[in-house]
Amino acid sequence: MNYDYIEVALFICVIVITILLIVSNRKDQKKSRSTDAIDTGIFCIKEPRFVKNLFCVGWGVASICLIGSFFSCIWNGFTLGNIITVLVFLCFELFNLYCLLRTKYWKISVNKEQILYRNLFGVTKEYNFKEILVKQKNNSAIVAYKDNKKIFSIGTELIEYADFLWWAVKYKVYVK
Repeated sequence: MNYDYIEVALFICVIVITILLIVSNRKDQKKSRSTDAIDTGIFCIKEPRFVKNLFCVGWGVASICLIGSFFSCIWNGFTLGNIITVLVFLCFELFNLYCLLRTKYWKISVNKEQILYRNLFGVTKEYNFKEILVKQKNNSAIVAYKDNKKIFSIGTELIEYADFLWWAVKYKVYVK
């Protein structure tokens, strides 16, 4: 049986899906960042768009490598080297899929005292500034705790880091 057509069709599908994922990230570009987050107390923290696009491309590359190594296994036989190659690319694929889902769904929305945290699986939890404690972690992130349990962290590379830190200091929940 000739697998060339199946492989080419799978490659084309992966490329089309990758392009569609990148295009779907463009809707974030149209929403401008609110500069009055400190005044109003209403803002949203998400992964930057370039990070989302990076993992979209990573997923596409991992998928193409996985498909190629799988068909190489079929054509050249299931040797130990071919199986290890497929498993390595499968791990790379799963890692990129995890990162892609995390960048798509992870979000923190702040509305004055109320904090809505949505995790990787889309589960939303509600917190209040008065019931959390915010600590600095190695000058690279701030971590929010509730009852000595980590609930989320915000990296210093995100633009909204300063807004969240300002509100944490205002509510006196920030500890250095």
